[in-house]
Amino acid sequence: MQSALLANKAKVVEEFDLEKELLEVSRSLNSERIKRIADQITPDALYSLIKARENESMRAIIYVGLEFARIGNASEDMLKIVSATKQALGMIAQESKLNAARVKKYGINPEFRRRQSARTADPAR
Repeated sequence: MQSALLANKAKVVEEFDLEKELLEVSRSLNSERIKRIADQITPDALYSLIKARENESMRAIIYVGLEFARIGNASEDMLKIVSATKQALGMIAQESKLNAARVKKYGINPEFRRRQSARTADPAR
């Protein structure tokens, strides 16, 4: 019975918590953790994480995602995190002119492009 419990414990896969990992790696700069984040981060996941937060919690995630850009000899994994963060902010900027203005303070300067309706997309109409 006890060996079965130990076997089950070994099979438990630790769930990846992007917010927790990002915030913790900002304090430690642990290269293994940075690699783990870089291997699992996507712009879509970061977009969802940012949109689900408000105020200081949201800003902390954004700042951590961009902070590696300030490191002169940033690793490829660090740059991947920065890239995903910039892409997520670009996605947010595309939602409205207000969001486009908001992300500018993070050094992101995307152009807001209003989504065209079928009527304005086809000049023959």
